Amino acid sequence: MASLSSARGRARRGGGGGRGGTATSSARGGGRERQSVVQAMRAAGRGRGRRSPAFEVTSAAAPSAASLQQLLKQARSSGSLNLTSKGLEEVPGQVFNLLDGVDAADGEKFWEACELQRLDLSFNQITELPAAVSNLSVLVSLKLRKNRLSSVPPELFSLESLSLLDLTGNAIRELPEEGLGAAVALKGLLLSGNRLSRLPSSVGSLHGLETLELSDNTIRSLPESIDGLKRLATLTVSNNGLASLPESVGGLRSVKLLDFSRNGIETVPKNGLARLGALTSLDLRENKLTEVPPLPEGGRLAQVFLGFNLLTSLDGAALLGVSAGLTELHVQSNRIGQLPEEVGSLARLKTLDVSNNDLGELPAALGYLPHLHRLAVDGNPLRTIRRSLLSGGASSLKKYLRTRGPCPDYPGLEAADEDDDAAASSGGGGLSEDAVQAVSRSALETGTLDVEGRGMTSLPPGLFQDDRTLSAVTRAKLSGNKLQAFLAPPAIAPPGSLPLSISIRELDLSSNDLGEVPPAIFACRGLQTLVLAYNPLSDVSGLPWAALGSLETLDLSNNRLRCLGDVVLMTWLRRLNLENNDISPVPLELGLCTGLESLLLAGNPQRQISPSLLQRGTVATLAYLRDRLPPDHRPRTPITPPPAPKPFNDATAAGTGSSAHGSLGGGGAGGRGGGGSGGGGGGGEAAKRIALLTAEVEALREETEAPGLSQAKAYALKKKLQMKRAALIREERALKQAQQGGGR
Repeated sequence: MASLSSARGRARRGGGGGRGGTATSSARGGGRERQSVVQAMRAAGRGRGRRSPAFEVTSAAAPSAASLQQLLKQARSSGSLNLTSKGLEEVPGQVFNLLDGVDAADGEKFWEACELQRLDLSFNQITELPAAVSNLSVLVSLKLRKNRLSSVPPELFSLESLSLLDLTGNAIRELPEEGLGAAVALKGLLLSGNRLSRLPSSVGSLHGLETLELSDNTIRSLPESIDGLKRLATLTVSNNGLASLPESVGGLRSVKLLDFSRNGIETVPKNGLARLGALTSLDLRENKLTEVPPLPEGGRLAQVFLGFNLLTSLDGAALLGVSAGLTELHVQSNRIGQLPEEVGSLARLKTLDVSNNDLGELPAALGYLPHLHRLAVDGNPLRTIRRSLLSGGASSLKKYLRTRGPCPDYPGLEAADEDDDAAASSGGGGLSEDAVQAVSRSALETGTLDVEGRGMTSLPPGLFQDDRTLSAVTRAKLSGNKLQAFLAPPAIAPPGSLPLSISIRELDLSSNDLGEVPPAIFACRGLQTLVLAYNPLSDVSGLPWAALGSLETLDLSNNRLRCLGDVVLMTWLRRLNLENNDISPVPLELGLCTGLESLLLAGNPQRQISPSLLQRGTVATLAYLRDRLPPDHRPRTPITPPPAPKPFNDATAAGTGSSAHGSLGGGGAGGRGGGGSGGGGGGGEAAKRIALLTAEVEALREETEAPGLSQAKAYALKKKLQMKRAALIREERALKQAQQGGGR
């Protein structure tokens, strides 16, 4: 703890009128003028594609003297003071003289009080930060997001302990030229959403700075001194007025993320970016580039965003230079007429977006990229490729491209032979016998079943000849295939009795041919992450989502969904991705899912939520939906998830009266699943009923084992359990008879 006596001395000397130097009356008198400026900016915007800073005027009343004193007392104990959304127009003077408020009569002890280390004044209406802020000598974090500051005092940067300064969403026009480098401990400087037109050259003296955020300002150029930021890892200057980058940007040797999107950049220094050996993500979208700038080599650059520029070609040599690490390349909405053959060197590429260009053909080399699961080519005049292939997903398009030419001679590529392609197209699995054994061994040893990008319509039964493999798998990576079902169970093994349905925690079924959510998924009651992106799903209503009580992450992006059904009632979800569907409108009940940390809705035809609101984040979006529920709205009864499943054992399997054997994957014609397809027709409906009944049986069984049940309650539960088991047995028999009849 810093010396208390010296702190009190500084507090008494601290500037301005009164204790702590609160905002002056002239600053308060100018509030109306500033408010009119804010309103004018909201109405006029800030040019093409610009978002005006979000100066949110809170309706909260200023805290009472008693509540403020209570907060200050807590701060003296913890060192942290949170005054967010309090309707403040100025910083209370007591904040700068915190220790002077020690009240012995209230049980406080001066020697136990601590100085302020963290102060959050975000979401208020503060117009001025007084010079007395220099009293806060041990302050580590200061947040003033979304207030009405038009300037900051030089004294702010005299705080030698300050590590984080967040001034996002104010009206700051300039930073002090002198004294900026005195903030020797500053690591994060967040200035997005202000009115800065320039940065002082002294910013280069912040040698310890790691994060600098400058998006949504009007900055026209960066100072040459920026290369002084030797530890800078993140630099975002999106949505400004940059026309070029300084040569000194090449001195940012520690930078990992650069975001210069939505500017007017026409040129990049020849060797500016090429020297950034630590760079992993580069965003130059929505600029005026006519050629790809030289990129850093060495294998660390993973993401390159160059969409919405004026590019007419890609530099093959540049692609070779980044081939060791590049996983995402976005060049959509340019004027590219041809892809170079060197694109085949990108062996680690997972996503390639070349949509809305002038491509007349695609190089065969793309078909041999082993990890490429997302290939966006729509909006090009491709004349040699059938429309059905273009709409059939990356797997079918890659298979076609392999017929157009041999595998390039680049390391890391996989030349699929004709036998494997034939096996994949017929549903045989696309894996040789040796490969099946290798995958099975790996799944048993690591707990991860990885068969991504094989183009299979079903998984080879040989993968699960050893029951231990099923019970060992906690992650299943099945993306980039042609699966139409998952866990297609024969009648003798309803999905709830499979060891895999108990053990699995992460399931990735993205980029397949799923026309509906496979019913067997709802028996996987321990599932925490479910990815169903890039499938032709159009409806997820009428499904037993309550069975997935452990689910935290649900990705339904890039489908054809119009209705969400009971998904909006899954209040326990933490992450929900609904991007690029056909959702319109967004259900207002989604606003009641207050546990969501991430909600993604971009790319839907809905009009009720503006893009600017979506960019403000999940909390703001949920609040918007919630506020538009009618006052007399009576929400549907939230679905209640069943208890978390217990680890699989023989008794669990015996509890349903079924064998612990089953098949994974395809089903349907040509499949080797050994059971119903689960993908449609009567068998699909029966599988749904079996999945739901199995989940209900398991939940009831666990309820009967709960301690403290009364005799009457236990009797009622056991009776209900017997009824559900009987219904389950009837469904199993009916499905078995239907399968046997169809096999004759």
